[in-house]
Amino acid sequence: MSTAGRVVVGQIVGWCILLQILWVSNATHLTGTFDPSKDFFKFLIKFGFQKTERHSQRDSYGYIYGNITAKDSYFPVNLTLAVLDKYTFLDGFYGNRTLQDREAACQRMFGTLDRIAYNAQCNPHAKVDYLRQIPCRRGQLCWDEDSPSNVVSGSQFTYVISDLMQPSWCSTMSTAGRVVVGQIVGWCILLQILWVSNATHLTGTFDPSKDFFKFLIKFGFQKTERHSQRDSYGYIYGNITAKDSYFPVNLTLAVLDKYTFLDGFYGNRTLQDREAACQRMFGTLDRIAYNAQCNPHAKVDYLRQIPCRRGQLCWDEDSPSNVVSGSQFTYVISDLMQPRFWYVSLVACYRNTTTCRWHHYDPRKFDHAPEISYDIRLVNGNPNQSAYIPLTLHFSFDRQNTLEMYLSFFVVYLVLVPMQVHAMRRQNHPVTRLFTASLFLEFISLCLILVHMIRFAMNGVGNENFATAGEILDIFSRTLFMLILLLLAKGWAVTRQQISRTGWIILMTIWIPYCALNVMLYVWNRTEVDIISDIDEYQTWPGWIVLVCRSCIMLWFLWELRSTMRYEHSTKKLDFLLHFGASSLVWFIYLPVVALVALQVSPLWRYKLLLGITNSADCLAFCVMTGLLWPNRAGQYLLLAGNFSGMDELDEFNEAPHIVHGETFLPTNPPDSIQGESVSDSGVDTHLAVDLENGSMPVDGYEHVSLANGDVSTDLLSGDDIMRPPESRVLRLNGDAIRLHRNGTRMA
Repeated sequence: MSTAGRVVVGQIVGWCILLQILWVSNATHLTGTFDPSKDFFKFLIKFGFQKTERHSQRDSYGYIYGNITAKDSYFPVNLTLAVLDKYTFLDGFYGNRTLQDREAACQRMFGTLDRIAYNAQCNPHAKVDYLRQIPCRRGQLCWDEDSPSNVVSGSQFTYVISDLMQPSWCSTMSTAGRVVVGQIVGWCILLQILWVSNATHLTGTFDPSKDFFKFLIKFGFQKTERHSQRDSYGYIYGNITAKDSYFPVNLTLAVLDKYTFLDGFYGNRTLQDREAACQRMFGTLDRIAYNAQCNPHAKVDYLRQIPCRRGQLCWDEDSPSNVVSGSQFTYVISDLMQPRFWYVSLVACYRNTTTCRWHHYDPRKFDHAPEISYDIRLVNGNPNQSAYIPLTLHFSFDRQNTLEMYLSFFVVYLVLVPMQVHAMRRQNHPVTRLFTASLFLEFISLCLILVHMIRFAMNGVGNENFATAGEILDIFSRTLFMLILLLLAKGWAVTRQQISRTGWIILMTIWIPYCALNVMLYVWNRTEVDIISDIDEYQTWPGWIVLVCRSCIMLWFLWELRSTMRYEHSTKKLDFLLHFGASSLVWFIYLPVVALVALQVSPLWRYKLLLGITNSADCLAFCVMTGLLWPNRAGQYLLLAGNFSGMDELDEFNEAPHIVHGETFLPTNPPDSIQGESVSDSGVDTHLAVDLENGSMPVDGYEHVSLANGDVSTDLLSGDDIMRPPESRVLRLNGDAIRLHRNGTRMA
């Protein structure tokens, strides 16, 4: 196989066992033969390994083990068994298998692996153990197994698969294998978590006499486009200098991918022994990170020595053509497979170039500790090109396209707000005033956030005060909208004009703590959630409490709506309440559902998913409510216009326990007739007459009441209410409000 020329020094490049897809087995116990005279590349299996648990790593590792032998005891050269992760497999290895020139195919397939894969003779300093020389001698371990204790009993070779971050795919071939032991995929930029900035233009100071580790930013770099790589790279560039021209040793600026950052580096920053902390944090990096003196053969460029000399490039910048104009250092981030998070940080550790050992910078030993000033920019796209897209340049990948999203909502609200203000002026009522206030708060919130986003797109900093104020106003707008829904569900402005004092107390007792809980969640998310972790606000315990409370309020909303509909007999109003309840239920339930779905979404897309759905749902809810409360429609089912004096007594009649749906009864000795005028919802009065049916059979001491037109009333009025003062009283008949007058000794 194709590792004879790569793995064995001085040997002729042999055969490679490559993925010729003649058949693919789904079994995880693989048996078969490989004939290098017929096959150049043979694919065996694609297998998903679980995430390694930190507290029980050995029991949660993945294992690949077995035996590979030749039928003859003699085999001229050693071929290759390869175990590769998905990205290494697809990045050059798999595509070159089809070359007709097999010698060139081997060279290209293993060209990348030569720089990062461990081999005792050719690359003894590499960390990752991708390959095995095969066949193995019968009854003995394979050539590359230098740790017999790690080999599973009865096997000739063993791969131990460990990934502390996520489950991963490994492809096993008879050719080039990489088992990712602590998978190295991208980069990160580190610093101690004293404060976290959302800006991508970072300025500040680092005092090594006070800070050992300072975290700067977590930034998502976009996927590199194959056809325009230079313009789609990510760039980190800037200047880092000391206030004094003299600095005794060079400290470290670190740029690490997520997995390298979390695998030993970030966790060891808290050790009290700073000397040991430096040794452990950079112990892993020593084997894979490039350094001109200590590791000149490594490929990955993780570290920079800081501070840099004023007016000159940093010590590690050996390619001035790659440095952005006006900067002392430049990182070029490229990932052809997927977007990825990076982390930026500064560490008070330095490397002794003679011994290549790491030490803690203790100002007391050097009697010199000047502050280090930094000015760093992170961008997605080439900053030297004038044709870059300013809407995405300064934004982390997980925040890209949010500016366009806010601009779209701004256009909608720019039309919706004036319409609602016009409607409120035509229809002055507490419901419309509350809704207008909620809509106006949302619009002001959107304007403040939009100002921040536009400035951020221009300079990478924005205005955090505007963003914070906008997000808090957004919280108040949503909670006020929830209050409006609860009031309408209780029948306010639908079946009654007022709510009892007890009802208000209960409502405020629930609503005010819910508002406070939302504000507390926002503060918690901004101050307590570690930006290093990939969790959002709804994956914290305050977030779960908010979702549970919202679900409970939704159930209370349904109960209140049901109670209101039980005592309402107008067909139009029942139809309104039904549609209002259905649409409000969707608004209540969408957030818990989306929060659960977001748990399964990559952090690179999660923020945009939550932001897009929540803002879209709120915008749609405001549009629907504006239509429902529009003056020309609201009069059909809402008590928003007209003078409804006495409507509170009508509410008591509707909720009285003696109401029987569909019929109205009066005592056996009622007046002979009732006359009155109807006050319709449109404000037009009509005259109706109510005649009592003489000779009708009493039911429980009551007689039927019929209208002059032969219709039976759908509401109930007791005889005592008719006979007692005042001189006039309001009754609802067939959905109309009837004002009854006394006629002689009888009410009319």
